[in-house]
Amino acid sequence: MSSSSSSSSHPTQKVGVVGATGAVGAEMIKVLKDRRFPVTLDTLRLFASERSAGKKIKTPYGDKKIELFSVESARECDFVFLAVSGTFALQYAKKISEKGGPYVIDNSSAFRYDDDIPLVVPEINSAAIGASRLIANPNCTTAIAVMALWPLHQQFGLKRILCSTYQAASGAGQEGMEELRTGMEHYLIGREYKNEVFAHPLPFNVIPHIDKFQANGYTKEEMKVAWETKKIFDYPHMDIACTAVRVPTLRAHAESITIETYLDIEPSAALFALRKAPGVEVRDSGEENLYPMPLTATGKYDVEVGRVRQSLVFGSKGLELFVCGDQLLRGAASNAVFIAEAVLFPESFDPTQPLTHDEKRNLRTSIERLPPEKAMKVLSIIQAKCPNLPLDEDGEVEVDMERLDTPVLRDLQRFVASCVSSSTGGRGRGRGGGRGARGGGRGSRGAGRGRGGVGGGGGGGGGMGGRSTTMAQATMSTLAYSDDDSDSGGSLG
Repeated sequence: MSSSSSSSSHPTQKVGVVGATGAVGAEMIKVLKDRRFPVTLDTLRLFASERSAGKKIKTPYGDKKIELFSVESARECDFVFLAVSGTFALQYAKKISEKGGPYVIDNSSAFRYDDDIPLVVPEINSAAIGASRLIANPNCTTAIAVMALWPLHQQFGLKRILCSTYQAASGAGQEGMEELRTGMEHYLIGREYKNEVFAHPLPFNVIPHIDKFQANGYTKEEMKVAWETKKIFDYPHMDIACTAVRVPTLRAHAESITIETYLDIEPSAALFALRKAPGVEVRDSGEENLYPMPLTATGKYDVEVGRVRQSLVFGSKGLELFVCGDQLLRGAASNAVFIAEAVLFPESFDPTQPLTHDEKRNLRTSIERLPPEKAMKVLSIIQAKCPNLPLDEDGEVEVDMERLDTPVLRDLQRFVASCVSSSTGGRGRGRGGGRGARGGGRGSRGAGRGRGGVGGGGGGGGGMGGRSTTMAQATMSTLAYSDDDSDSGGSLG
């Protein structure tokens, strides 16, 4: 989730996707479009092997012919995403990126543990990119976990992490998801089938075996979580142990995490830190049966966090939490695109960098153009991350930008960028009835109608602080401002 200042403020980029026919590669193309990354149908290039070269595939940009991969062709790009195996990446990634070549973002495990290659989750360590042209994307399980762990580490200091993962079939790529679907169908009609992707049949089963077993009894998948978390945090002193389990869900990983901290930690303080963290959605209400689940995490850029409670083992210096994230997005494709965005727009991934006047104005304009349901989501983000905001005499939230911390505003930027792009060209006309939010500025009550979508315009309204008949403008009144892997990477296709 990057800043809303994307394609309009940067020249069009030439982007190559190697392995575009696989699950992760296809998702990368969708994210590029959804994020409004500055690439067009003409400047997008899809690479594969002889088996797929010459075929046309449908993309969000339109039909596109797949090219036969070559180093020379890839080097003509500005960015190259590798959604392929580690073996392929080891052979070609450095040849593509060397001597001033394009930025290469590799989704495999080939370079994650190389001290000279940055391993990046932009909301955490985008500065690690430096001058490197080759950047490693973390393992899916790690990428999801660290989003929840980083804000807690910053505030309380993580000493030990115990993690059990419940990993979806998508972690094994398109073939894994197809084997689960086929296996489910065959199981339900009493028909036998042969498992080829997983070590055992996955339907109605769990398999405590992902990747190869190591000499210490852990699997490589489990060790990845330990190795990569320490590198991303630049903090080798943590003790980390993981048990990785494959479960019969399609594409969102879940993780049960226990932490021991150096400082005392309470659930309320942890939730406060998590609500303010970019890329995190808190779902934590036992009374409402609200908690992270694969069904609700699927399709989201944010990682869901909930079931936050005091540890019965570590007491005041321990916490239990449950995390869910979309393996193909946060665990692979979207993180890779966020890395590219961090290269083009480094300020967007610095949650401590205050918004400029122009950024605040652009954020306000973008929110005004949202359809009502998206505008209400903006309001819910503000309320979730700032639960103690005062209410006015009507019981409505009263807030201006001066009351919102920079990380919250950066989070709003990222959300608006994702939802505005998905409604490009749509009108989304609607009237905002019911209770909205009131701002502290002056303004009369408006009677205009607003249109959603990038091309729709802001509609009529009653000024910065007044109430409008569009929910987008009602929400915008809260922002009165002065001066936010697949396990192997897949095949070439």
